[in-house]
Amino acid sequence: MPPVATVVDLDALWKIALAALCGGVGVTAIFGIGVLRGEALLAARRRGEGGAVAANGLVVAACAAVCVAAIVAGVLAMTHK
Repeated sequence: MPPVATVVDLDALWKIALAALCGGVGVTAIFGIGVLRGEALLAARRRGEGGAVAANGLVVAACAAVCVAAIVAGVLAMTHK
């Protein structure tokens, strides 16, 4: 039986595992932050705090942009195989 290192490219496997971990955990965490800030945005809006509404709105927009970019990157990576 050949050693695993000759059958499996461990360097490529490590890169794929790291990318999957960063993508899965990172994008999920950013989405969660966006949801929390969206709830804070609504609460600040009810209280009439304009500055907090603007700040939370920017964070929600940035989180949404990152999530959409991750989806687009995933689709592009799968279609350019």
